[in-house]
Amino acid sequence: MAKQITLLLLSLTILAYGKGTIHLPRNQMLYWSFPDENSVKFEYHCPMSLMEDDYDWVGIGFKDIMDGGDMRNADIVMINLHDGRIDDYWSFMNSKPESDIKLGGLDSLAEKSVNAVDKYKMFSWSKPLNTGDKYDKMLAKNAKMNFIWAYGRINSQGNPKKHLDENKGSWEIVLSEDYTDEEEIFLI
Repeated sequence: MAKQITLLLLSLTILAYGKGTIHLPRNQMLYWSFPDENSVKFEYHCPMSLMEDDYDWVGIGFKDIMDGGDMRNADIVMINLHDGRIDDYWSFMNSKPESDIKLGGLDSLAEKSVNAVDKYKMFSWSKPLNTGDKYDKMLAKNAKMNFIWAYGRINSQGNPKKHLDENKGSWEIVLSEDYTDEEEIFLI
């Protein structure tokens, strides 16, 4: 009961500050807000325990609703949990995504930062809603989108290894500041 009350208060606090919210497995969180009419700012909160379990990277992606919930045609942000790199990627199919820059596109992410907060590492970045880069999805406030995520390990060459099936997921969201996923509602 105390956990449910805490989660309710957390949800109300988040809504009061105007941030969209997604609750990911293992206490990971993604928040977003629109600081102006042309951009979106994201904050990914990663519990230190995830890094202690030898996980090295997290991928967070957005897709058009009509494209389904797999990795095909996904605009992905790859986060290196240990060195703090936050990079812009694209996935053509259900396989390893490629850096936008390597594909000839742009790194459209700005204001990248990493901070330690309590038992979490907070990774943040902003992005224009319309980057003009063919390897970025056009985002829009209040748009329905498919959200995808995964996390995994890095090999000895420093490249992301394929995630396990249980370390990925997808669902439909609304990219709005008052959005919160149903997991939170279910827990209350």
